[in-house]
Amino acid sequence: MFATSEPSAACIDNADSFKPLDEITEVIRSLTYGEMVEVASELRKAPVETKQIDKLATLIRCLTYGEMIELASELRKAAEAREITAETLPAILHRWASKHVK
Repeated sequence: MFATSEPSAACIDNADSFKPLDEITEVIRSLTYGEMVEVASELRKAPVETKQIDKLATLIRCLTYGEMIELASELRKAAEAREITAETLPAILHRWASKHVK
């Protein structure tokens, strides 16, 4: 699907105004529970063909290392005491996206 791991032109062109964490939040909020379960499942497999998930993957590739660390930290906080697994990830993503309102 995506042959390179380099940032797309959209990531580079919008470097100053691009807020990938905010966009990721919006995409996650727009997912249905079924799509959220699919995200958790498909993150362990080959690329999927869902446009929302493709958009999420593109946004995640646009994150800087620091933003990726921030996202991981915020997901860990949203998980509270629960382990992050394929089964718990949909609820954790939803909780994080619901709380991450700017």
